[in-house]
Amino acid sequence: MTEYKTCKVDYAEWGWERPNPNFCAAAKHHETELIRLVEGDGDIYINGERFKMQRNCLYIVRPFILHVIRKTGDVAPVVDFVKADLRLLSVNCADDVKIGEYLHFFNDKNAPSVLCGDNVQNIIDMIFSFGCNREQMQRAVFCMLVQLHGQRRNGRTGSNIKDEKQHFAVQTAVEYLSANYPKQIMVRDVSSVMDYDEFYAMKLFKRYCGCSVVDYLNGVRVTEARKKLLNPEISVKDIALSVGYKSASYFNRQFKREFGITPVEYRRQKFDNGNGAMV
Repeated sequence: MTEYKTCKVDYAEWGWERPNPNFCAAAKHHETELIRLVEGDGDIYINGERFKMQRNCLYIVRPFILHVIRKTGDVAPVVDFVKADLRLLSVNCADDVKIGEYLHFFNDKNAPSVLCGDNVQNIIDMIFSFGCNREQMQRAVFCMLVQLHGQRRNGRTGSNIKDEKQHFAVQTAVEYLSANYPKQIMVRDVSSVMDYDEFYAMKLFKRYCGCSVVDYLNGVRVTEARKKLLNPEISVKDIALSVGYKSASYFNRQFKREFGITPVEYRRQKFDNGNGAMV
């Protein structure tokens, strides 16, 4: 993973040209996140809905909505993003930029999550401009909200109890895997915390996270292992055991599947400076 350009102000945080690895943990946060694809191939899952990412589209993730990006081609997706607190952004707007009148729209779970086409390209360009100031951002977000409001699905508002329960169940499973990855976890353990039978729980998890529970758990484990590999005092075998693998050889295969190199090769890239770093 390479460093990507960032900028942070009181109401928003930008990230330009952020690379996405093969595995991305599912996430949610209190800000509204706006995302565009720069290069590569991927799908984005937003609240259990899958979208094939395209370069002329803006992807909108409402607050506290589970979302994740998955690689689908040879080149992993690279994205620009901005996480904005629209309540803070709506303060001191120009008279014709009434962001506050649209904030209720983000309680509407039937609102579209994607804007595409030439008519929104100016909005996208403004939002991700390096020189975008508060006034310009306010105007771009206001135009975005107007577009979204016009595309509201079938005039419906709100959400239903079933959708909320499913979202909560998957979020609970994601948190469970993140907290318990060093342990031996069975599918029945995950379905139990989701409060669904195994078949439906696994189907629901894949719908929201874009991968199976097994693949997600392996992704969490090898990602945590990569952090531990930066400590040359811990052997690769001990790292494998510490993140939940019983077999170092299986850990090696999963690590190479995710990052393209073995744990030893990864550590050597970081530490092998001729001083005999421990592997």
